[in-house]
Amino acid sequence: MSWRADRLLRHAAKPCRWLVAVLLAGVLLAPDARAESLIEALVKTYQTNPDLAAERAALREVDEGVSQANARWRPSLAVEAEYERESARVKDHKGKFDLRSETWSADLVMTQPLFTGGRNGARKGAAIANVRAAQARLRAKEQRVLLHAVVAFNDVGRNEAVVDLARADITLLQELLKEVSGRRDRGHATDSDVDQTLAALSAARSMCIARVAALEDSWRAYELVVGERPALSGAPEAEGPRVNPCIDAKGERQRSAIALSRDLPATPASLEEVEAAAQGAVPELDEARAEEEAARHAIAAAYAELAPSAELTARIGASGEEFDPQSTSREASVGAELVIPIFNTGAEWSEIRAAREAGNRARLNITSQQRHALRDAAHAWYELVSVRAVRSVNKMQLEALGRAFDGQRREIANPKLHRSMTDLLALRAALLGAQTALVANDRDEAVAVYRLLTAMGKLNAAYLALPVEIYDATANLKAQATRLIGDAIAGE
Repeated sequence: MSWRADRLLRHAAKPCRWLVAVLLAGVLLAPDARAESLIEALVKTYQTNPDLAAERAALREVDEGVSQANARWRPSLAVEAEYERESARVKDHKGKFDLRSETWSADLVMTQPLFTGGRNGARKGAAIANVRAAQARLRAKEQRVLLHAVVAFNDVGRNEAVVDLARADITLLQELLKEVSGRRDRGHATDSDVDQTLAALSAARSMCIARVAALEDSWRAYELVVGERPALSGAPEAEGPRVNPCIDAKGERQRSAIALSRDLPATPASLEEVEAAAQGAVPELDEARAEEEAARHAIAAAYAELAPSAELTARIGASGEEFDPQSTSREASVGAELVIPIFNTGAEWSEIRAAREAGNRARLNITSQQRHALRDAAHAWYELVSVRAVRSVNKMQLEALGRAFDGQRREIANPKLHRSMTDLLALRAALLGAQTALVANDRDEAVAVYRLLTAMGKLNAAYLALPVEIYDATANLKAQATRLIGDAIAGE
């Protein structure tokens, strides 16, 4: 027996195993018995999700800022060429004549910065801080994408189980209709009892159709995140109209191989552990810290605009006139330029003030992110605690309802006890609701566990030990930081 079957049997009380038995008939007889695991879904998501790939490209784009900052220290080399042709007509006392000249020059110029007043160092520091912020954004995106995959996976697993419960309920109502019709024929039940059962059966089929629609929609949501629809089996495509699985409740239906997550990651034992982790390597908090560091470097760069700068220029070239080869000349020169700012309209002081305000905003954003991290961690913790508590209560409710329904069903068969069909149908509806709620609790518990990992900054491929090649966020930076030429990128 599969783990899913065993888990459902443990959730149900012994007296109500009729409902679970009908449900398991569809699960255990599925053509593809191998369940698709959450790990497989997360691996596919990590490798193929376009949002995650786009964030990696964004990080590589920010990496180029370090390469650009390093380039500011290097010499630049350029060729400067000039060609001029002049034609004029001159008239004087000697007569009229034309003057033509063609001049040209070509120079090879090299410029090397000598002193930048700290501008280049501040820009490189800001570029490195921006890279750290982008790496934190990539980690945050990875967490969100993997959490979406967890939600989509467990939504499919929940909806698969809920559809099976709805079909089992239809089968039960068909049995009850047969029983009450037989009692009516013997004079122990009324037409009203039969009509109530028929109405309940119609309502159950209507609800089942809605459940099937929700299941098929969850397949599409799974495809959106994971990249492909879950593998489907049962009710193969055939010529002619397909049988509605809510009409033929005992026949096969199209189903996926996804079941609710069983093996969940371990969680901390106390809220204090969760809050301590939330103040550590949470991506959003790391991003705020990196942005504050970049703002400090931006302030230094703004102040550097007030400092002197110097550069060295070397030039070698030739020039001449085409109609007079004797005028051709060659020259070489080396010179240094020193610039000392005195007054530049006051714009540089405005830039300093703006940079300092940006630094204040970045520091305040760290405080805000710390509060949000603590709030998110506490919310995720209490959500998990409450889900587990509600699940325990729902399990006890299901057991009591199962006993009550079985007892009522036996008693209604005895005409001397005068039991009401209305009460039996109400107990049936309550029992189905409790079983559905318990399945929803399993889904909510799995999602809550992974939400808690997200709040702690641990929902990533490395922590989950996914069997994938972990993306190295620093490899591209190392490769591009000192690269001089070429337009090839990692995304091609």
